Amino acid sequence: MFERVLIPTDFSPYADKTLECGFELKNLGVGEVVLLHVIDPDILEFVDAFYGADVPTIMEDLRNKAKEKLEERVRLLKEQGIEARYEIAVGDPATEIVKASERFSLILIGAKGKNALSATFLGSVSEAVIRSAKVPILVTKLKVVERKDGAYYCELIYGRMFDKVLYATDFSECSEALKVLNGYPKEVIVLHVLEKGESEGNVESKLKEIKFDNTEYVIAEGKPCKEILKVSEDKRCTMIVVGKSKVEGFFGTTVDCVVRRSKIPVLIV
Repeated sequence: MFERVLIPTDFSPYADKTLECGFELKNLGVGEVVLLHVIDPDILEFVDAFYGADVPTIMEDLRNKAKEKLEERVRLLKEQGIEARYEIAVGDPATEIVKASERFSLILIGAKGKNALSATFLGSVSEAVIRSAKVPILVTKLKVVERKDGAYYCELIYGRMFDKVLYATDFSECSEALKVLNGYPKEVIVLHVLEKGESEGNVESKLKEIKFDNTEYVIAEGKPCKEILKVSEDKRCTMIVVGKSKVEGFFGTTVDCVVRRSKIPVLIV
């Protein structure tokens, strides 16, 4: 169970939509949500000349503006019945997020931030956090939509995150991973991609040891990342859950591929 959740925010539309996704966490029995905004001191060298003020004054102004925005977002969480507060840190955003995460049981973070319209699959901060954090991470994946007035907004592709969960397992991680979801998903698909030498009969027996309400079992053949993404699209899943078992160095792995290429949120347990 995720008792304490950390939600980093840079106040971008993508981050705000990620916060809205956090409203669902109430159904997982979350005890407390903490919003974290990190002020990057590197920006001071760009704003100093424009502000016409010294560094302490600029920093205080940035803190006050961040405080106003955080208080507004904390209020939104409390209106949903979620206990919430905020923290402000100064430093490299990814480093501060990872450091803060040691006190939490989950990080909820957007795949992108202020550069949501970039062609990259992951923002640099999100990528660095996923590389280094030791706790489970739920990465939101949002579709950026342009309105008729030229403005942009973000939305989930298929609706609520926990409605139809795809759990991809290679049996090397604990099969209890789905228990962190506290029985909330309406539907769970348990997927295993056959490896060389595996028999379908043995795999089927192992899959059925992973018991969850309203569960469908799927066995596929091919490249793991490709098959995970294919099944998630074919079944119109709302979230993918993967274990950390093969995240040695993280990049170049199946998990890395899934996180980068998935169109739906990914929970790395």
